Amino acid sequence: MSGRIPAHIDPFRFADLGNRLSGTIPITELSRLCQVCNKANSTLELDMSFSKGDGPAIMQGNISGNLMLACQRCLEPMRHDIDLGSRFYFSRPGLRHNGIDDVDVIVVEGELDLYALIEDEVLLSLPMIIMHAARECPAAALMAEKDEAKLQKQNPFAVLKN
Repeated sequence: MSGRIPAHIDPFRFADLGNRLSGTIPITELSRLCQVCNKANSTLELDMSFSKGDGPAIMQGNISGNLMLACQRCLEPMRHDIDLGSRFYFSRPGLRHNGIDDVDVIVVEGELDLYALIEDEVLLSLPMIIMHAARECPAAALMAEKDEAKLQKQNPFAVLKN
């Protein structure tokens, strides 16, 4: 299945059929992510495959895209590339799966809100403080000039140093 990604899916049915989801999610559909993005015309690319072994249903693949975020140093827009490899395990309520104690399993009753899950992953991947690299930030040059000016300013007590 490619094109626009559905907002809600049945991960167990997708896993039973071995489906693959490949397409885009508009940022405008992700309200919390929209709040941190400068441009709402961005999209996330999703390429996920579903499988089922002896244990829970598995969705694994890649989430990628370019987000325009505000630099916290200069408040100018900056591009932030997203490229996440993700794997999710799903189980129905009340089921126990042996041998997977070291992974987190998402318990799903009914349909899964795929957009909310992808939005959570992207938000968790963002840096705590979003900033340009020091060489790219216009505010960093101003800060460097101020620091240099402080160093060049004469200390009135410098004569007492010796």
